[in-house]
Amino acid sequence: MAEQRRPHVVIAAICGVSVGAYALSLSAVARSQADSDKDLIVDREPIQRAIGLLTAHRTALSSTLTLSRQRYASASRDYGDLQDDLKELHGLLQAFGRDMAKLDQAAAGVPTSIRLPGVREIAPVPRADPPPIDGKTGASGKP
Repeated sequence: MAEQRRPHVVIAAICGVSVGAYALSLSAVARSQADSDKDLIVDREPIQRAIGLLTAHRTALSSTLTLSRQRYASASRDYGDLQDDLKELHGLLQAFGRDMAKLDQAAAGVPTSIRLPGVREIAPVPRADPPPIDGKTGASGKP
């Protein structure tokens, strides 16, 4: 029976050696993949930084565009409101222009010169000397 057990031991040893070899080969493949991945990460680092910068610029541009869109919408509303006011002002100016045309027509009938009566010459009034001031007027209550 000892001889019959021996083939099992040999088979177990062969299986153990093959499992060990398989483990070593898996370890070598995993190590190779890890090194390859590390090299790939190092190679992609500048690209990742560039992508980060592009993302930051895109975010800033998106914010600027959103703000610009809001300002444009506000300005458009303000312009619409102003347009109504300008139409009203235009109507008022047209009415003012008609009134000025009527005034020009009325002014055309007014003579351009008027004959005034003559003015006689007036003699200048002589200047009188001011009254003397002696500081004893009695206004302060003292004689």
